[in-house]
Amino acid sequence: MPLRPHLPSSLLVALSACLMASGCLSPHLFDRSPSTDDPHAAGIFGGNAPRPVARTLPLEVFFLRCDPGDGTAADDLWSRVDEQMIDETIRRRLAANGLRAGILLGRLPESILSALEPPVSAGDDGPPVPANAADAAPPVIRRVLRLLPGRESELISLKSAPDLVVMEQDGEGLHGASYADALPHFTLRAWPAADGRVRVDLVPVIRHGPLERSWVGEDGAFKLETGQRRRVLDMLRCDVTMPPDALLLVGPAGSPSSSVGDALFRPRHQGSSELRLLALRPLAPGVDPMFAPDDEEDGNGDSSTADAGT
Repeated sequence: MPLRPHLPSSLLVALSACLMASGCLSPHLFDRSPSTDDPHAAGIFGGNAPRPVARTLPLEVFFLRCDPGDGTAADDLWSRVDEQMIDETIRRRLAANGLRAGILLGRLPESILSALEPPVSAGDDGPPVPANAADAAPPVIRRVLRLLPGRESELISLKSAPDLVVMEQDGEGLHGASYADALPHFTLRAWPAADGRVRVDLVPVIRHGPLERSWVGEDGAFKLETGQRRRVLDMLRCDVTMPPDALLLVGPAGSPSSSVGDALFRPRHQGSSELRLLALRPLAPGVDPMFAPDDEEDGNGDSSTADAGT
């Protein structure tokens, strides 16, 4: 009499349950192979992952030199600018710290176009204007930046100062500080909007002190970076959403003093009465990646520092 293998009843019940469960699964749940119609399709059993598309935002940046003695260039620009397009709370904070900002709609003013070296027409997307020699600085310097959305860049109008005193006005009153080897500048970030506008975020920052090494957390990991300390003046953040034909103008306000506006826009060498202005505008309508075709590519963004070359 042949012997039959004896299986425990509990094991038979478990095997039956597994067979019944697997019979209820749809075969499509395991059919994850890449489709021949989609070369970028990916699945749990292989395939090519979609290649990320880098879309950049082209921004035109102008550094303007103005002589308060004649007052024509700066006054002409500010007479065309609508400062009411900046939030009132932001305007009050800027004014208390020697700054002003506004939006100009339409084509570039002739005072900017005529001073460019070489001259360019409104809307020109040519190469950036190189800085002249040290003995001949142009009145207007133009840079074209191609920014990745949300990636930080720096806009530097003045050279660093070995010793800088800055007075700040906030909700608690007036206070100041002295910074060694200070470099005041703006950090710039931009994002596209679904309606073709571009959101621009400007924040004054003061880099100061010796170079230091520190660990910085980013994307879930730490990396070692070398740089100066940063005094971020977040209370003076200028966050504005601009149409593609708009120009954002930022400059100093009031008489020369030790305000934040003077630190950013008034040269600190003896005998100089010159002041600087910063203007920027989008060169193309913003396109939110959620609404953009997948086959559009714009290359890599240039998020390097933009400076006036002086």
